[in-house]
Amino acid sequence: MSVTIEIPKALQTYTKGAVIIKVDHCQSVCDCINALIKQFPALDGQILDNEEMLLLRWSIYINNQILSERGGLSSSVKTDDVITLLPMISGG
Repeated sequence: MSVTIEIPKALQTYTKGAVIIKVDHCQSVCDCINALIKQFPALDGQILDNEEMLLLRWSIYINNQILSERGGLSSSVKTDDVITLLPMISGG
């Protein structure tokens, strides 16, 4: 089972320039992100905090549906799903 993760420009320095990364054997979005971090240890602390909670600076989409509408990081994934990481934009 392979899931695709799309990496934003802001994280590509941590993935050696990779934009599209495949991860295998994942049951949930959290598993996918942890598998990504295992492949690219420099990402540790860049997406999830120490308690495996999504850092506020990121939005995650699964097949173009925002993660919060699917149940959060524990949402299940299936073969050929696409996870997109997007930076949150804030201002004032």
